[in-house]
Amino acid sequence: MICLRSIVLLLVALTIPSVISEHRVYYVAIVEVDWDYAPSGTSLIHPNSSYSRIYLSSEPGYIGHTYNKVVFREFEDDTFTTMKIHSEYLGFLGPIIEAELGDTITVHLWNNATRNYSIHPQDLHYSKSSEGSFYGENHDSGRTSGAFVEPGSNFTYQWNVTSGPRDVDPDCVSSLYYSDVNMYKDVNSGLVGFILVCKKGTIGRNTRINNQFIFPAVIDENLSWYIENNMALRNVTQSRADDADFKESNRMHSINGFAFGNGPMFTFCIGDNITWHIGNMGDNRGVKTIRIHGHSFVLDGHRHDVIPIASGETITAQMLMTELGQWLIRTQSTDSIYNGLESILQINKCSGKRFTKPVYGKIRRHFIKIEEVVWDYAPEGNQFDSEDGSLTSEGSNSYLYFSKENGGIGGKYKKALYVEYTDSTFKKKKRGKVSEYGLMGPILGADVGDTLKVVLLNEASRPYSIHPQGVRFDKFNEGYSYNDSNDDPTYDFVKPGKQKTFYWTVPEYLGPMEKDEVCFLRYYTSAVDYVRDFHSGLVGPILICKKGTFDTQEEKRRFILMFSIMDENKSWYLQDNIKAFSNPSIYTISSTDLARSNQMHCINGYMYGNVHKLIVFPGREYKFHVMSLGSSTDIHTVYIHGRVLNVNGQTFTAYAIPPGTTATLNVNFHSDSDLGYKWALVDRVMPHLSAGVSALITVNPVEHRPAQGRLQEATYYIAAEEIFWDYNLGELPNGCNTSTCYKKAVFRQYDRDFMLKSNGNDEVGLFGPSILIEAGTKVEIVFKNKASRSYSFHAQGLQVSKDNEGANYGEEMGQIGVAPGQMFNYMLRIPETIGPSQNDAGCILYPFYSALDQERDLNSGLYGIFVVCKKDTMLFDTRADGVVKSTSFILGTIDESRSWYFTPGINSGPHIYNVINGYSPDVFPGSYSVGEEKYEFKFHSMGDRLHSLHFHGNTFDIFPLGSRQRDRITLYPGTSKTVQISNPQTGSWQIRGLTYDDVMSDVKIMCRFGKGLRAESGFKG
Repeated sequence: MICLRSIVLLLVALTIPSVISEHRVYYVAIVEVDWDYAPSGTSLIHPNSSYSRIYLSSEPGYIGHTYNKVVFREFEDDTFTTMKIHSEYLGFLGPIIEAELGDTITVHLWNNATRNYSIHPQDLHYSKSSEGSFYGENHDSGRTSGAFVEPGSNFTYQWNVTSGPRDVDPDCVSSLYYSDVNMYKDVNSGLVGFILVCKKGTIGRNTRINNQFIFPAVIDENLSWYIENNMALRNVTQSRADDADFKESNRMHSINGFAFGNGPMFTFCIGDNITWHIGNMGDNRGVKTIRIHGHSFVLDGHRHDVIPIASGETITAQMLMTELGQWLIRTQSTDSIYNGLESILQINKCSGKRFTKPVYGKIRRHFIKIEEVVWDYAPEGNQFDSEDGSLTSEGSNSYLYFSKENGGIGGKYKKALYVEYTDSTFKKKKRGKVSEYGLMGPILGADVGDTLKVVLLNEASRPYSIHPQGVRFDKFNEGYSYNDSNDDPTYDFVKPGKQKTFYWTVPEYLGPMEKDEVCFLRYYTSAVDYVRDFHSGLVGPILICKKGTFDTQEEKRRFILMFSIMDENKSWYLQDNIKAFSNPSIYTISSTDLARSNQMHCINGYMYGNVHKLIVFPGREYKFHVMSLGSSTDIHTVYIHGRVLNVNGQTFTAYAIPPGTTATLNVNFHSDSDLGYKWALVDRVMPHLSAGVSALITVNPVEHRPAQGRLQEATYYIAAEEIFWDYNLGELPNGCNTSTCYKKAVFRQYDRDFMLKSNGNDEVGLFGPSILIEAGTKVEIVFKNKASRSYSFHAQGLQVSKDNEGANYGEEMGQIGVAPGQMFNYMLRIPETIGPSQNDAGCILYPFYSALDQERDLNSGLYGIFVVCKKDTMLFDTRADGVVKSTSFILGTIDESRSWYFTPGINSGPHIYNVINGYSPDVFPGSYSVGEEKYEFKFHSMGDRLHSLHFHGNTFDIFPLGSRQRDRITLYPGTSKTVQISNPQTGSWQIRGLTYDDVMSDVKIMCRFGKGLRAESGFKG
């Protein structure tokens, strides 16, 4: 009986996948190679395009497309004599380091290169000796700590896989590894690869087939350790090193190190389910985006057509292969589309693989004509936030764009637009173009299961097309010109005077998922030359809805807004516009100022509040479908005064839209909105706001105003006062005596008599105070201006009346500034409906600042934060969610030349400071010791910079909870993010910025964690 039982147990054990942790060993060498980004010497995607010339040219004075680089390569054993086969499609990337949750990884690294390098992993745990990063205590013990490995030497790294995919995640998730002696130069030299961490028992023979790796990046060979060697090998003189064209030629826009489609095709069978692992590192051009024609990504239960990815980040997304043929893989950023960042996906019909095509029902017909018109970016002829309203007042922000002095074109341009007509005769327009949709074409709306039939008539003077996102099409209906082995390239465009009918369908596998909104936004463009066609004006929205819902959506309760920089320099009609609206005899194409004057920062083609008909009613919720189109630096952050934005069950005071992406913002115009007044919708990225990205929303008067709920009450006493601040030393009580010290204006918290300062004033350094409060509270800010000029108090996202807004814009302004020596009581409301939502942390950040002149007030120093918590989160100075300490970090860039207190000639230098809580990063005090408990970090980006932050040695939970732990966050300009770490690893670890600007500015925060060291109580950060 005992024997039989043992046999049964043995058989059961043999049928259950092993859950025993494994020790996985890798032998990795660092080797120097010659790498060819484009072996064919030309673009295989756009063979007739001139865009590739500068990057692939081997003419005298250029390096060409072959560079000396350094790469990671895997070997069979510790003799490093036999190199393992390296998948061709991975290009210069290192080998895939695979492991399952709970495993231990050993990497025997041999440096066969000519300078010091290392290997540093993301999302794994390790001791200081296996960190592979050159900073702090590792800096002093480099050889023994693995912070660097000298040429010809070996070092063994031990890493622990303590976090990985959770139930809601795909079977495998990814992160990056790279050399981190000098991260940016090491990575741009070639030292980067992927780590793949899988659920227990899932690594097998199909792992490499089902998991595919894409590394879209601009590899900047100017930052490589080998640039001088590459120049010497091609007889390029050092005098060329600073030449703009030469430097641009060395920025290789590529996927896995292949440019212009020169890499192997990604080949799959129809019906395959593929997990894409997309990474980016070393890129100095904002955020990269990836799109695959004819297909969509599934990420965290949401459907996406475009995936944005910042430097140092990885994204794991799934895709169903549904369409036979060759499909373009490309960036959606207009500065990289034709510069080489593209490849081809090949989908074949395979035996044993079946995919059933869906059946379609309702046909929705649209008759669209392409017309050339004169477009006015400011049809009302004024701007909403200047003293006199004039667009051409000298010294105003709008002067550059609308003045015709010195050859400027002004605010009117010839453009091509999509215009809808009622039927195939094209005689009667379906709707006027003077609407909130501006220069965009008509909305093409459809339910899952519908067919869109678009009859396109081109009455412009050159060929154009119509190319959609988010719908299914075959090659005949794609409308995008590229080398896809299509026998008849004329399918891709419509000649002047001709017309063509396009058929697109909306299958369920491209429609909204359960966690998505009822409808989501996509868009269409002309794509004969995507960049020039778009900047010429050819773009429009597509609204895809769940089955049976599009016709039930109330049009008056939705808005569609496109944020973009329409670069008229790249329009087909630039020369026409110079002739029609400028003086050709004085217009200089090479003029930087004239080029900037043609870059029109706009919403739906309107600038400085000229968007039409944004009218709402109080007590109703509206959906703002938003999109950002443009270059990789075209990140727009949407903020509506007096409102919060709800996206996927989270509350935001401002929401960022990376280029090429879309989002749906749910906005409730609460019952106490001031009726009949206008509220600003703006871009919180300051250069965009200054350049005109703004609109006005009118709250329509109604007879009945719903009653307000009762709230708890709290009063705070805040002063604006002037201090002397040294970015290296902090506040100086006796004035400035260093070159890094400036006079500033700051917010400070006092007692009710404005005599004693609060103990919380130092929580966020220069900025502050940090005001902790629960939702369900009515707040009175007793504001005293102790400074020498007028300022205000504007609380972002909190409910206010017009008199309490504290912002300078529009015609119907209440109390604006508070004069020196005067006081004003600001009344703010924080009902639970605008506090943290169900998918948020217990407490989230709401910034406040002076908003008389937002750019100059901010650069003068007037910035602080509310920490708003869910009701009943704070219990006797403890957190109900178990957090023992929460600390806030405000990251930003301060331009002292834009401060009210700047005096030219007093301080030397560029006067631009990248700061953390007002301190230069290299002297920032850092974070503090805690015990083995839950610790919270809150981050806020107050300026115009994207931050990608990497936590060394620890992983954290990010909201919304549920998916895997990470050690990185992407912090878009004007936004906030909260992470929580439980039981952190003992030691001193850095939080480091991974974007180019952050690395050059040495943006880092040092954190020291130690067992038995209790965190101080209090949660002001």
